[in-house]
Amino acid sequence: MQNTLKLILATLPVFMAETVMAQAQHISKLEVPKKQVYIVAASHLQIDTLILHDKAILQFAPEQQHTLKVKYGYIGDKCTITAAGENGKHGRLGVSGEGGSSGGSIAVDMHFMKLGSLTIDTRGGNGGDGYVGKHGQKPRIEVNTIRVADGKGGYTIVEKEHLVDGTSGEHGTAPGPGGNGGDLILSYSSNGFIPTFNRDDAPHSVTVLYQAGEDGKQGQDGVSFTTGNGHVGSLYQAFGEPKDGKINISKKPGAAGTASVK
Repeated sequence: MQNTLKLILATLPVFMAETVMAQAQHISKLEVPKKQVYIVAASHLQIDTLILHDKAILQFAPEQQHTLKVKYGYIGDKCTITAAGENGKHGRLGVSGEGGSSGGSIAVDMHFMKLGSLTIDTRGGNGGDGYVGKHGQKPRIEVNTIRVADGKGGYTIVEKEHLVDGTSGEHGTAPGPGGNGGDLILSYSSNGFIPTFNRDDAPHSVTVLYQAGEDGKQGQDGVSFTTGNGHVGSLYQAFGEPKDGKINISKKPGAAGTASVK
C-alpha cells in the first residue's frame, strides 16, 4: 500500500506538468505553409515569430477561452485565425436538429511585421435543420378481381371495390439553435503601415467575424390524409436566441494603425 501511494505521488507532478503544458505553450517560430491548417492544442499560445503563408489557417478549439501573443507576425494573403463554432447536424425522424456550438473567445496581442489580409473568426455555428416528415398516403380505391364458379364448369369474373384509408404523415422535429459568437480582444501594433478593418478591398486588412450562428430551418410534419382531405401538420421552431460576440480592438501606444471597425 505504501509503495503504491509513493508511486501515485511520484507520477502526480508529471501529470500536472503535462496538463499545464497543454494549457500554455511557447513556440520560438511557427511557420504554416500555404493553404495548410495548424491546430492549436494549447489554450494560451505565445509565439516569438509567426509566419502564415497565403490562405494558411491557425485553428483554436470552439467554446473555450484562448490567448494568442505574437512578438513578430508575418501574415500573407487570405489567412485566418479561427475559433469558430461547428454547425449542428440536421435532424432526422424522431431526432431534432443539433444546436451549433458557440465560437471560442480569443485575446490576440500581435505586432504585424507584414500583413496581407487576415480574418479572425469567432462566429457561432449554425443550428441543424429540423426534420421535415414524409407525407402520408392518400385514400384510394382498390379493386380485387376474383373468379366465381358459374356451376357450368366455367367461371365468372367478379370485381370488388373497397376503400383504403389514408395514412398520417411523419412527425417533423425542431431545428437546432445557432451557437453564440465568441468575444474578440485584439491589441496590435504594425511595422510602418496602417491596418484597416472589415474592408476586404483595402491593403493590410483585418476582417473580424463574431456573429452568432443562425437557427436551423424549421421542421414540419408531413401531410396527413387520415380524414380524407390532406392537412398539414405542425411547424417546429428553434427555441434559442444566440448572441453575437463582443469585440475590443486597440492599437498599442505609439503604434501606427486605426481601430475603426465597419
